[in-house]
Amino acid sequence: MKGKIVVAGSVAYDRINNLSAAFEEKILPDKIHKLNVAFGVRSVKEDFGGTGGNIAYNLSLLGFKPILLGCVGYDFQKYEEWLNKSNVDISKLGRFFDCVTAVANINTDRNNNQITFFFHGSRDVQYCDILRDVKNVELMIISPDYYPRMMRYVELCQELGVSYIFDPGQAVGSMNRDDLKKAISGSRMLICNEYEYFVIMREIGGNLKSLLSMTDIFVCTKGSHGSEIATKDRVFILPCAKVDKVLDPTGAGDAYRAGFIKGLIEGWDLSRTGRFAGVASAYAVEQYGTQNHHFSMKEIKERYKNSY
Repeated sequence: MKGKIVVAGSVAYDRINNLSAAFEEKILPDKIHKLNVAFGVRSVKEDFGGTGGNIAYNLSLLGFKPILLGCVGYDFQKYEEWLNKSNVDISKLGRFFDCVTAVANINTDRNNNQITFFFHGSRDVQYCDILRDVKNVELMIISPDYYPRMMRYVELCQELGVSYIFDPGQAVGSMNRDDLKKAISGSRMLICNEYEYFVIMREIGGNLKSLLSMTDIFVCTKGSHGSEIATKDRVFILPCAKVDKVLDPTGAGDAYRAGFIKGLIEGWDLSRTGRFAGVASAYAVEQYGTQNHHFSMKEIKERYKNSY
């Protein structure tokens, strides 16, 4: 590897409340404007999450020691111990002791419907300039975080000449046309799922050809239907990897991104890179939580051979 891999994104606790009832049993559609309900909770589970944390964790499984950029709060200690144990470089994290670390409160009803409330933690943006202190960056991924921070990372990458992947994720709904165009136009690669692609194209207009005039590589993940990878010259339609049993799809996309970064760094062709990324995501969906799966490089290479 020539240089450093930087992951910028949210670092969050995922608190999952499993509810006893179904939302539809308690929420009356005609009274939604006066909503005042309470749900019994069968169980509560806390996991380490956030897009930045998830991608960095998966990169560590792939043999890298990524530099994680993000903002954390006074309750970060447990997560800090986990990331140190996982060989993630957290020396550049922004630590803010006047608030808690970002948290996703995920409420899942009896029918597996979800309502999620996400708190970003610190809204500091000036912190992002710490990127200036990171030298010899080979590749950076800008994944979902507090929207103004994402755009500041974009500005810094373009100013400093840092090659970056733009991964807007769920933040895409908050982004305006000008910011989307600015972020995509300076990127090496844009990655999103099918819904996010629809939102992006609705906002900026055009088609796949015009999108590829703005970025070198476009990747669209499609869940159980695999992924599509496009450049100006070629389009690859790739199947998903074989999965033993899907338990939790939440962390699949972040594992896929880490696998794709591995391929880019190694200089693999895009077809091989996308298939390898699919295998990485398969490990994630077979476990509950986004950082509870494990694999060695020997294991993932063997699974790659058996999947395609």
